[in-house]
Amino acid sequence: MLKATVTPENAMDKSLKWFSGNNDVASVEQDGTVTALKTGKTYITVQSVNGLKTDSCDVTVQDDGSTVPVTFTVRFDMNGKTVADAPTSQSVEQDGTAVRPAKDPEAEGFTFDGWYREAACENLFDFSTPITADTIIYAKWIDEKAEFFTVTFDLNGKPGTTPSAQTVEKDRFAKEPAVPEAEGFTFGGWYREATCENLFDFSTPITADTVVYAKWIEKKTETFTVSFDLNGKPGTAPAAQTVEKDGFAKEPATPEAEGFTFTGWFTEAACGTKYDFSTPVTADLTLYAGWEAKTEPGPGPGPGPEPEPEPVVIDEGDSWNLYEDASEHEYQILGISVDGTVSNSNSKSKVYYDAKITGSTITVKVTGDRKEA
Repeated sequence: MLKATVTPENAMDKSLKWFSGNNDVASVEQDGTVTALKTGKTYITVQSVNGLKTDSCDVTVQDDGSTVPVTFTVRFDMNGKTVADAPTSQSVEQDGTAVRPAKDPEAEGFTFDGWYREAACENLFDFSTPITADTIIYAKWIDEKAEFFTVTFDLNGKPGTTPSAQTVEKDRFAKEPAVPEAEGFTFGGWYREATCENLFDFSTPITADTVVYAKWIEKKTETFTVSFDLNGKPGTAPAAQTVEKDGFAKEPATPEAEGFTFTGWFTEAACGTKYDFSTPVTADLTLYAGWEAKTEPGPGPGPGPEPEPEPVVIDEGDSWNLYEDASEHEYQILGISVDGTVSNSNSKSKVYYDAKITGSTITVKVTGDRKEA
């Protein structure tokens, strides 16, 4: 620690300011405490508060092989107020924590209201926070003559944790709280009235007790439409289906088209990819019917040849009208065979064959084609 002597002894103000020429090599506290940070040279200057008197000394930092911990300075700022016993600065090793001063500072006409991270006193300083750089902590003061109002937050009928009410000095500002949550709804902002017509502006000075209302927007389930296309075939297509996101379409009844066989539902009109109804639906979708032409059976075999009439047997003494028998079978007589002897004839006139044979049988066979109509 460096010490400076102020003369004369009866000087009215002996306050001093300390400076380091190179804070990377060595830093100095306002009580003259010097902290070596790395090897090198610098100088430490002390100055009277009016700046008329100055003195300095050189400082050399050498590496003795030991490890010098990195330290940071935590300073307490009275935020513009005159305080008799202001807390002294603290030297804190890297990732260590500052110690809250044992005694709260006092300023006439004001009430101390905590230590904050910034001069605007918006965020309380947490003394369990690791120190990783030089830090200034600011005192917050409340004017004992100031007027205060309460800002209350209303969840507007929804369950959940309501933000804490805030006590705000007149003409100061409320702080926007964390976003609340309500199942089935999306938070839509803070409003000046329960009907949520005018958005509350947190930069508006508070001049009276105020209630701020939460606006809620009901969450709507996202849905998609699955349509069915008969792909050019006549008929009534299955009704379109409304499906929730990541839900599944239901396979409709099998359609029909004359002359075609239904082959399934496809994702494109060309019917290259068959649709899987276990696939989650994530967008509007049109499914196309696949068709395959039916194969008609070919003509069957034609009628076979007409059976020949049975041979006619004429017994001895009988007679037979050959033409009438042939006409009955719808045949045109082309020839006659008697006992194997063939007699050809194209005549359409009546033909009689009278057999007068004793002691034997004559067999007559008629051959020919069916008559023309």
